[in-house]
Amino acid sequence: MTGLTTVILRVGDLGRAVEFYRDVLGLGTASVGPGIAFFAFGSVTLALNRVDGGDPAAAACATEVVLEADDPVGAFERWRAAGVSFAADLRPVLESEGWRLLAAQFRDPDGHLLSLTGWVPGEAGH
Repeated sequence: MTGLTTVILRVGDLGRAVEFYRDVLGLGTASVGPGIAFFAFGSVTLALNRVDGGDPAAAACATEVVLEADDPVGAFERWRAAGVSFAADLRPVLESEGWRLLAAQFRDPDGHLLSLTGWVPGEAGH
């Protein structure tokens, strides 16, 4: 396991949230794209992800913690065998320079949203 890499906060108004984290808190923006912004925060990335409909109350309840594994396929199989109920199978969510980022979401016993992620070469994974 590599470790905790990203915390995703769902926001109702991405522009307002970016201004707060960038201008008020002074975080440097790593990158901004349609519906999402990333901030470097030490060794962890803080991502702001706009929710459809812009409902701030719903957004505040949808925090996501991302756990990156060196071997995401192996971790997925071990965790599923140990009883983790994934929302869907491990799937590619991003491709970059011959690598694929695989991800699968699940909830802890208290209902917190987590994602298992990890990079694999090209066509590896599913």
